[in-house]
Amino acid sequence: MIQDHNTDLKHEEQTERLKALQNKLGNLSGFLTTMRSDNNEEYKKIANDLKILMKQIHTIRKNMEIYFVIILILMFIIIQKMLWTIGFKY
Repeated sequence: MIQDHNTDLKHEEQTERLKALQNKLGNLSGFLTTMRSDNNEEYKKIANDLKILMKQIHTIRKNMEIYFVIILILMFIIIQKMLWTIGFKY
């Protein structure tokens, strides 16, 4: 009878511990789900920012190519004029 009572107490203690553990796991699961959804929103924001950055980089690259071509043309014109004026003097 004493053994049954001790077994019942142990069983109740284990049940309480399991309930507490289940509660903690539930809280942790909810926290992780919230964290994941927050991270998902952050990932979406970061991905959107990266897309915008890539568009800006692409635009800058195009502009640099255009400026490079313009500079080459201007240098060619300047060199031609310099050669023409030097050749004309002699």
